[in-house]
Amino acid sequence: THLNFLHVGLMPLVVLSLTGLHLHQIYRHSVKTREECIAQGEELESNAPLLTYFPHQSARNVLVQGIIIGIVVYFAWTYGAPLDAPADDQLVSEPRPEWYFRWLFELRRHFTHSTEPLVTMVLPGVLMAFLLIIPLLDHWMSLRSSIILRTIIVLGGLSGWGWLTYQSFHRDYSDPSYVAVLRESEELASRARQLADARHVSPAGPQELLRTDPKTQGPILFKEHCAGCHSYMSPDGVGYAPKEQTAANLWGFGSQKWIAGLLDPDEIKSVNYFGGTKFKKGDMVGAIADLHSAAKADGEEATQKLEEDLRLIARALAAEAKLESRAEADEKDLEEIEKGRKLIVNEDIGCTICHKFGDEGELGSAPDLTGYASREWLRGIISDPSEERFYFDDKNDRMPAFAADVDHPELNAISNEQLNLLVEWMRGNWLEPQPE
Repeated sequence: THLNFLHVGLMPLVVLSLTGLHLHQIYRHSVKTREECIAQGEELESNAPLLTYFPHQSARNVLVQGIIIGIVVYFAWTYGAPLDAPADDQLVSEPRPEWYFRWLFELRRHFTHSTEPLVTMVLPGVLMAFLLIIPLLDHWMSLRSSIILRTIIVLGGLSGWGWLTYQSFHRDYSDPSYVAVLRESEELASRARQLADARHVSPAGPQELLRTDPKTQGPILFKEHCAGCHSYMSPDGVGYAPKEQTAANLWGFGSQKWIAGLLDPDEIKSVNYFGGTKFKKGDMVGAIADLHSAAKADGEEATQKLEEDLRLIARALAAEAKLESRAEADEKDLEEIEKGRKLIVNEDIGCTICHKFGDEGELGSAPDLTGYASREWLRGIISDPSEERFYFDDKNDRMPAFAADVDHPELNAISNEQLNLLVEWMRGNWLEPQPE
């Protein structure tokens, strides 16, 4: 607040005061005539006309100011004011000063922490003092020397400013990590504008726009708490992956395609499912292999029937998630979904030998398939995967409980709000702008 007042309150007052004093001095002392200059012994360039400030110099000033204001208005009208993401230390950022201060930012890089005040405090003071004594130097020096000094100051100042500014921008845009952060910051800024248009800014401040957004916070929470074991990688290689993946790839978790992979004898053994876990040689992998082997032994017709049955099972389990984005499709596919539910409890398939589904099967052996990947199911397994409904007792493979302590939530690894954001992100449930 103090710094804000210094920039938007005090500094404009100082500038206006100095401008008023300058104008007062001009009108009080006016501009001397040639005869007055010669009488006072001042050197004049031969045949140099002495013109009054108004309208000659004032007209030039107005012209240049008009051009500058016109350029500013053009860019403001064409591109608008930059609307970055709200300043928030919880979000990724690499702050940089405005372009006209980049020279100072670059200069600071060449000084250590202890000598940095020389650049940030001493140097600006020296430069300001030098600018203040320039009129005195101009008065004491000869006309020729004065011209040389002014030329050196202008060209030297512009060259130093330009070189340091160029070096700062060149270094940033040659750094892949900075470019990646810049791209992510631009995406956050775009997302913040979308949310502001849709929700408006709450009294809690603009930071709440992104802090309460599953699309923004989900990846942050996943990378912090889940990406040590799990990947979240799309088929075309977009997403997040640990150096050594030791748990399932959660991209599209709970979808029909993801579940179909879980029911494939080769995929279930891959690193995208159980390949990096202790379950890679477990009952589920064996059961899927046995199903396919038995069907293959019975011939092509049995194999095709099994593939169709597993497709229907995957469709039924995907419907258990009750995704808002799939509500219309689930309503349309009710007949297939019902067939799939019957197959899940069918003794020939044998899902409910280990899993519970609806009223069939029992808890404790393998995860409950009732409401699989639904909002409540995901909250449960993330909160405490060792619950009877999931991987009970010693069946859990290294997954920690992130929110198991209901009575003392402050002791949990993530808060209830963070848990909700992570769940909604995994379900792909976030606000998207409506097409115009």
